[in-house]
Amino acid sequence: MQEVIKVTSVIIGTIIGAGFISGQEIYSFFNKYKDAGRIGILISISILAIVIYKTYKIAYENKIKNYEELLDYTMKGTNRIIIYSIKNVINIFLIISFLIMCSAFSTYCQETYGMPRIVGGAIISTLSYIILIKDVRAIIKTNELLMPLIIIFIIIISMLSIKSIDISTNNIQNVEKTILSGILYANYNSIVLVPMLIGIKGQIKTKKQINQIALFSFIIMLILTFLIYEMQKNVNENLEMPMLSIASQISWQFLIIYGIMMQIAIFTSAISAGYSLICNITKENKYKKIVALTLCIIAIPISTISFSALVNLMYPIFGLLGILQIIFLLKS
Repeated sequence: MQEVIKVTSVIIGTIIGAGFISGQEIYSFFNKYKDAGRIGILISISILAIVIYKTYKIAYENKIKNYEELLDYTMKGTNRIIIYSIKNVINIFLIISFLIMCSAFSTYCQETYGMPRIVGGAIISTLSYIILIKDVRAIIKTNELLMPLIIIFIIIISMLSIKSIDISTNNIQNVEKTILSGILYANYNSIVLVPMLIGIKGQIKTKKQINQIALFSFIIMLILTFLIYEMQKNVNENLEMPMLSIASQISWQFLIIYGIMMQIAIFTSAISAGYSLICNITKENKYKKIVALTLCIIAIPISTISFSALVNLMYPIFGLLGILQIIFLLKS
């Protein structure tokens, strides 16, 4: 069970990034469709659970060692140029995901402490580099320690801010759009998630653990996504980080604590994207530090770009591209 908890913690840490815990991501994909957003949430989390199960089942049964081998297996018979193109697109997304996390961190530092964005970008880039040059055990330990804190706090703040949950179906509209949005949400999350799953597959020893990891991930992600969705029903759509506004309405203490939780989530998601990228493009440890350093240096100036602008522009685009990865996984 300890291995299951470790892997599930990394999975949650990979998905719960800046967009998720700030509320911006959940609002953009689900809240804007009002009551119908619940349908999108259920679809997206279900797809992610299936992706987790299928990825580990294929890797376990075929002794897949790395992400490139997974692509070769799931896309066997496909033109090598197509495989190469998909791999590069996924690597580009991983870079962008890392940069978005850095932008979110710097946005928070600016809005909360009045700190210049570039300083916030330098802080998270430095912290990420320290973890990325270590082995996967450091990433697993980081998520194992920090994820329970985030989960518990989201539950607590939801209990204080949600007065009642209305699950009536009288105001369900745009069902087709929310279904598509849910699929896109799962697609883009899977781009970061699948390489990370392969990177930590050494923790899995039995097929039973695969079932448990998929189930636990589904339950935790469904609860957390639903709670944030419910908390944001009446927020201003122009807010960059809606959940910070909700926390501030409870008390200034909750605002500070939620800010800390958000920074933790940003950090764990950033190192997940960075680690997945490094695993994808480096086969020798001697290049690991070079790639990590380059990525972290690039992140510093990019962190000055608006966080919400990056989320709303890039995630839907890569959500469309991520569907190819899911299709090949499901058919294998």
